[in-house]
Parts: sequence; structure tokens; C-alpha cells
Amino acid sequence: MVRLLREEKGVMIASIYVFVAVLVTIMAVFFWITYTEVSTSGRLVSDTQALCSAEAGVDCTIHHLIRDGRGTVPANLSGRPYTVRLDSSNNRIIVSNAAATFEAWYPVTPTPGTGETADQLTITSAGTAQYKGANITRVITAAAQSSIDLKYVTAAVRADGDVRTLGNFTADGRDHDANGNLTGTPGLPGISTTGDVDCDGSSQVGGRGFAPVEGFAGGQPPYSQPHNGEPLPPTPEEILGVDAHHFDGVTKVNDPAHFPVPGDANYVAGVYYLTSSAAEINLDALQQPAILIAHSSDPANPAVLFNPKGTFKGIIVADEIRQITGQTTIIGAVVSKFSEHTLGMGIAKILYSSEVIKDLSRLPRRWKVTTWKDARNV
Repeated sequence: MVRLLREEKGVMIASIYVFVAVLVTIMAVFFWITYTEVSTSGRLVSDTQALCSAEAGVDCTIHHLIRDGRGTVPANLSGRPYTVRLDSSNNRIIVSNAAATFEAWYPVTPTPGTGETADQLTITSAGTAQYKGANITRVITAAAQSSIDLKYVTAAVRADGDVRTLGNFTADGRDHDANGNLTGTPGLPGISTTGDVDCDGSSQVGGRGFAPVEGFAGGQPPYSQPHNGEPLPPTPEEILGVDAHHFDGVTKVNDPAHFPVPGDANYVAGVYYLTSSAAEINLDALQQPAILIAHSSDPANPAVLFNPKGTFKGIIVADEIRQITGQTTIIGAVVSKFSEHTLGMGIAKILYSSEVIKDLSRLPRRWKVTTWKDARNV
């Protein structure tokens, strides 16, 4: 009997040992699972912080490019409480908060690289977060595409009022390159105005892929377009789709002889701004491509460009343009707020060119991301 009890006691002790061992094993497994989950969660948080930082880098870079590389990046872009610092000398944006930091590299003036064009660039944004003393980095590579949206440049010549042409003047809305050669793209109408178009003499209008035709008086000639929508806004800034202070840094003169030239302290490349009327401006003397503006703040005394001479590549925006004549050639587009006199005559030409317009550095570019790829680097 005693022997039997001793055997049962031994079995019970062994069972307890087995039970305790199983329990310890289960506890160890649960501890390991919990530790792993916490560790994984912590790492996931850091990984997500790094990714969000890299995404913010792309967002901030796009925003900065839309501002044409000027100004500062907002510190709370999209409501995110990041501290933003622009390092223009090294072409990068640095964003940081308590958990993560990113640096995004981009060219201030986009330079085509392998497989890129002047309207494309690649943004590389690296976001880094700390986890247990180690860096977790997410790298996003995004391809961005730019475009220029000029709501009021709807033809080679856009005007309010009646437009009259004489002689052998040509307004051609077909798309041309910077040298005035046809690109094969249909382009825009030759003339778009809220009034009538009178093509007297042998003057011609062409556009939308069709060669200029001559000899049309009254109403609308072929390949022009009546503009029955809203009239042109009162200021050149509104016409060009920029804010009222966009040209504040540009020296505004009342005489073309006072235009700043490269090397002057007040010279700003890409734009010339007249505040009064001027006759026979020498267009060849201007650095191009450029925006030429003639605008008076006094509606009773509009700034009139009369008989500009030479070749100009860019956009001319004036209160009124009269008698573009002789052998003058304008490649780009012309906008005349008023049109009460003969606009063109002689053998002058206005040739629409999207290529020239895209090269205007003072116009805001609209950027959007077209491709997106991210990678981990732990």
C-alpha cells in the first residue's frame, strides 16, 4: 500500500513538473509574441513616419516648383505640423519634426536629364526616422510633369474690340517652334476677339492647322475665333494668371530706353514692364524669350505700343497695340486689352509658339506627379 502511494506521488510530481514546463513554455511563447508585436508595431510606426516624411518631401517640392522656385515653403503644408527649411544653395528642401526628417533634392530650374525633357524632372525624397537607435529610411522617386495654363492666351492675337489688319500682315495660330518653323501641331486660332475682324488688303489669318488665307472684311475670317465669353481682365497680372505682386521685383519704367540690362543691379531676366505708351521699341535689344508688358494704372491714359520693330520671342501684353508693321516678327503670342485701331500692317507676322511660351521663366508652371515609386533602405 505504501509502495503504491509512493508511486502515485511520484507520478503527481512528474505531472506537476510537466504542467509547469508547459505553462512556462506557453508564457514564454505569449511573451515572445507580445514582444514581437510591440517590436513590429514600433518599427512599423517608424517606417510609416519615414514614409510620410518622404511623401511630404515630394509635396513640398511640387509646391515649391509651382511657386517657380521663389519664396518659402509653408510650414504646415496639407495641415502637417512639419518644420520646413529651404536650402536654396544646395537645391533641397529639409522638413523635420520630433520623429522624422526628410531631404528632397530638385533642380530649381529643371534641367533635362536622361530620358527627361524641359517639362519633366525627377524628385528624389528620402524620409528617415529613428527606431532603437537605428535609422529607417524610405526613399520616394517621383517623376513630375509641368505645364503652363494661360486662360486668356487663346490665339496668336487675343484682343477685346474690333481688330483690323492691312497690307500683307499675317496672324498665324498654327504652332511654331522658337525659330518660327511649323511644328505640325494645329495650334490655336490666328485671332480671337470680342469684336469683328477686318482683314483688308492682302493681310492673312490662319490657325488650327490651316494655312493663312487673305482678303476678308467684316465679321470673322476663317481660322479666327469670336470670343463671346468674359472680356480680358484689367491687369496684365490677371491676364497672365499670376498674383497681383508677381512682378513687384521688376523695375517698371516709362521709357524703353530705361529698361535694365544684364549686369544692372535692378535687372530681372525674363520680363520688361512699361507704364506708359511707347513708339518704335527696338525688340531686338531685349533679352529673349521674355514677357513684354505695357500697362498704365490710369484707365484714361492706356499704355499703347505703337509700331514695335524687330523680332520678339515671348508674350506681349499691352493695354493696346497699334500698327505692328515693317518686317517685325513676333513668335509667341500677343494680347491687346483694347483694339480700336489698325493692329498689323506691312509684312509683319505674329506666329503662335507654345515652345517659346513654355520657355518663359517668369510664368508660373503647374506641376503634377506622373509616376511614383518608393523603397525601403534600413
